[in-house]
Amino acid sequence: MDIKDSLRGLYTVWSEIKHYYPYQEKLEKIDWEHLVDRFVEPVLNAQTIQDYYFELMKFIAFVNDGHTNVMPPWRYIVPGYSKPAIEVDIRDNHFRIIRVGNNEDVLLNDIQVDDLIISVDDIEVNEYFNRINQLYARGSKQANDIINAYYLLSGPKETNIKLGILRDGQERSVSLKRDCTSNGQFFMDSILDVNPSYQISVSNGVLNVVIKMLVLSRMLCKWIDIKNWNHCVL
Repeated sequence: MDIKDSLRGLYTVWSEIKHYYPYQEKLEKIDWEHLVDRFVEPVLNAQTIQDYYFELMKFIAFVNDGHTNVMPPWRYIVPGYSKPAIEVDIRDNHFRIIRVGNNEDVLLNDIQVDDLIISVDDIEVNEYFNRINQLYARGSKQANDIINAYYLLSGPKETNIKLGILRDGQERSVSLKRDCTSNGQFFMDSILDVNPSYQISVSNGVLNVVIKMLVLSRMLCKWIDIKNWNHCVL
């Protein structure tokens, strides 16, 4: 990218937040005025559009507001990226496998529901997940755990990712291919389901959330902030 264009994008993000973000005291705490200086070199060193947007996303993530984001051209899923055909639920800093796809790689490595992931590429799993949150800050730990669990194992398609697995007190290491297929079809995490598991409506100024999932505990976890809101009916 052209140097001027690279810097223009960075300082546009900085300026928009500086002048229009409503919670100025929050910006003071993270020293937004000078934080931009830390990202000049990484932005200029970005070799691809993907790397460039990753740096902008890391920058805006310091605001830690789920409604304030840099939206890359690919929006939510990086082109050419995939993940193993497993779904992970994060609860109380435990990374539990809750769904397993049917493909040869997953079966050969004996990945089962309720296995715990304790490390990713030889990095303790919470530490590894914090790196994910540097790109996709959602404003709260709860939102990070629910939404960003999808990105935990994401990376270039067909590459391998090493997982430390804990089952019945026994630890082992497996290497899984980032191949998100099951029975020859795309393996979709429930968070990406186009048929949502809940319905939201407003009636007489009251927000109503109707839960349709059998796994109520997971959905209630998603809505705990709303549940504690005085005007909410669950």
